[in-house]
Amino acid sequence: MKPRHITTPQNLPERSPKRRLLAALRAKTLVPTLIHCLSRGRSKARKDDPRILRDWVESIVTDPGWQVIGPRVEALAEDPKKSGTRLAADWLQLWSKAVAAGWSPRTDHHHALLFGRFCDEAVAAKDFESAEYFWTESVAAWLRVLSSDYLDAWLKGMGATKAQTREQLLEPIIAARAAQLRSGLSLENAANPTAVDLQKTRFAWQALTHLAAQIKASGSEEPALIGLGDAVARDLGDTQAALLRQFARMIDALDLSAPNIDALLAPFNWADAIFEILPIDASVAARVSDAAVDIGWKLRKLGPDELDKWMKRLLSAARPFNDALEAFILDGQAFGQNSTCADFLVFRGEHRSRSKGRDAFFERAIKVCPGHRNASMMLSYEKLLNLSDLLLRVRMVPSAITMLPGTATRVETAIAEAWELLEQAESLYPSNDKIDEYRQQLAHEAKRLGTEKTR
Repeated sequence: MKPRHITTPQNLPERSPKRRLLAALRAKTLVPTLIHCLSRGRSKARKDDPRILRDWVESIVTDPGWQVIGPRVEALAEDPKKSGTRLAADWLQLWSKAVAAGWSPRTDHHHALLFGRFCDEAVAAKDFESAEYFWTESVAAWLRVLSSDYLDAWLKGMGATKAQTREQLLEPIIAARAAQLRSGLSLENAANPTAVDLQKTRFAWQALTHLAAQIKASGSEEPALIGLGDAVARDLGDTQAALLRQFARMIDALDLSAPNIDALLAPFNWADAIFEILPIDASVAARVSDAAVDIGWKLRKLGPDELDKWMKRLLSAARPFNDALEAFILDGQAFGQNSTCADFLVFRGEHRSRSKGRDAFFERAIKVCPGHRNASMMLSYEKLLNLSDLLLRVRMVPSAITMLPGTATRVETAIAEAWELLEQAESLYPSNDKIDEYRQQLAHEAKRLGTEKTR
């Protein structure tokens, strides 16, 4: 745990009317320029900002960071027409130096709120690159505030001492991002629940996960901050659950009595787009894989003319989820979905365009689900197919050639490999009706080439 900075403000004497007037005038001069600078020229001061943000100006001009940016801000305030060119060149570097020099928690509280406001405005303008910058600055300012006792003293001054009050004060930090996430995912759009705004979704998700990561990295034991981290985790979890419910509704609405491949793929394409941004956890991987396998079996039963083409498209759309499920199973993070995962892998092997490499899918299926009947059967036949190719080459070898130096060894090696393939095929699937036929053929070639062995 990092030590908290003692920053409780001293009680300031009542300001005279003259001082209040001077403060108001200075705020009127500096606030528009400060907002222009901090927003990198993307936001303008609101009508009431000079009045509302008077405390910010009084605080910021006494901080060490003001020595870094103050001359620039005051120069721009005197000649605002030059602000555009003079601000863009090095403001970010200047601001970083000011943060390093130091802002008081009182000033940073204003920064946290202002950068959050700029973030909302940037999202509304679909300027997500700027929104990301404003959000990271807002989070950083909040964490600096919460590493001190400023917030406790501030709340105490208002007569609010309960920990719950601190948590409620921080809840709005994530409220806008959570709302943007749900809006981007169209989770509350009953009229068009699948109209996903991928840019908004990506920004909101990354913003929330960034906040959670920064809270964790801070090592803070501030209850309100820990509560905020928990709230982010709950919100992200609730979002994942809502997406799974929406996916289930889309699957349930499919009409498999007269299937249309584009309609069948729609839920999977929707999930693909979303979970390219959001992480695929074990529950998501299992749900989407299960739906793909279920539809795959139903398509095979219906037997449409374009079954192979349709299955390839279905398997391609759902593949990232089954690959993730396979990894979760092998890592011990998913249970009870072994057969589903193996079925999917068998489908991929069966509908592979080329025979080469098909056996790898059946081997993966057996690895995630040992004893899987279809995978064992298919792999057994693949072994015999490889044996058939080997026998074809062996048949082309004249028996007399085995008398040549070195040739006998190569022939023996080929025959031994053939016997090994036959044994593997029989071990995988003893009921394979081709085993005896291949055993007889192999025994004949082994005898012809003088490499007969008892099997």
